[in-house]
Amino acid sequence: MPSPVFFSHPPPGFSILSILRGIQLSLIGSYRALLNPNLLNTKYYSKALNIIKWSIILHVIMNIPLIAATIFLRFLELFLLSHETVASVLDKLKFFQMHLLNINPFLIMSFRFFTNDLDDVYFESLRFADRVYAQKHPDKPKTYAANLEHCEKYMKTVAPDPRPQTPSYLLQQINSLKPEFFDSTWLPKMTNFNGFAEFAVSYIYNTGLSIVFFFLAKTPYVGALVFPVATFKNLNRSIGTFYALLIVFITFLLPETYSLFLLNTIFGSKQLMMLLLRPYFKCLPLNSQQRELWYLSRIGCLYGFSLMFYLLLRLPIIGLLVYGVAEAATGHLTTKISDPPPKVTGPLLQQWAQEQCLWNKEYYDEINDIMGDIEPTIPGTFKERTE
Repeated sequence: MPSPVFFSHPPPGFSILSILRGIQLSLIGSYRALLNPNLLNTKYYSKALNIIKWSIILHVIMNIPLIAATIFLRFLELFLLSHETVASVLDKLKFFQMHLLNINPFLIMSFRFFTNDLDDVYFESLRFADRVYAQKHPDKPKTYAANLEHCEKYMKTVAPDPRPQTPSYLLQQINSLKPEFFDSTWLPKMTNFNGFAEFAVSYIYNTGLSIVFFFLAKTPYVGALVFPVATFKNLNRSIGTFYALLIVFITFLLPETYSLFLLNTIFGSKQLMMLLLRPYFKCLPLNSQQRELWYLSRIGCLYGFSLMFYLLLRLPIIGLLVYGVAEAATGHLTTKISDPPPKVTGPLLQQWAQEQCLWNKEYYDEINDIMGDIEPTIPGTFKERTE
């Protein structure tokens, strides 16, 4: 008998150990990125400096409204407002910008739609992982980078597109405006306008929900239930009723501001992870439902991985640099949560991609073994899986 709608079991890929494994892989992947000599050459040094430059520019842009408001309020403080009132208003404005609007992660994650540099970093990380594995196992090397690039070329030439997408009404309206602005704005510099529009729509939706939840939480009687109910609704199907209720219990203990931060972190971590996996997904014939299934089957590990980087991404100045490191670490992550793609095309590739959407028990046992694969020379290498 199937479970009722209000009760769901956690997916096999979700457990406390899998979350810890994801956190571990975020640290190991970052360490691996620093070991990759090709990411430390002149080409990537210049890109890193360029990223730092853009980080400073983004930080200034994000703070212009707050700086303007501060100057205006300090001026009013001279003859109209008290110091306490000005300080209170500024604190509320900072909270609105940093936690309700959540502008910093949005601008940083948008960066990938203006350049292909992050895709290059991802594939360079995969090539390094392939070389390391070939040195350790010369008799049976695994080829991720070359085969994925082969699949990507196929996906660019295949017709019709095997990944039909039905854009939302809002996305259709945005696309209808594109020709009118394309010749005179920054759109020519964008490498993926549709991807950016889809990301922006998702951000606006999540931000709108956060604002609505925050103000509903201020209402008497039912306000205390807003964040727990919203949290349960969003987590029940993805991580199971037990874990969802556990997080709901935590939200009852937290102040509203911390509950809002928790909800934004849940939304933002998944959004970040799906963006980090874009170079991988664009190589495979997976539609949006299949990508969601692929994500859910690995949700614990992916959540732990993205959680670490999402929290660091919010830091000023270095957030964009953290994003680049996260993309490099995602290359290492890919080799731990998927099989090497075959060098095939057509129905065979689609069949393989469909099989990757679900993990078998052996994968889950392996991902939960967070201490069994650590080696002194190359951290984070899984023990061999028996075929």
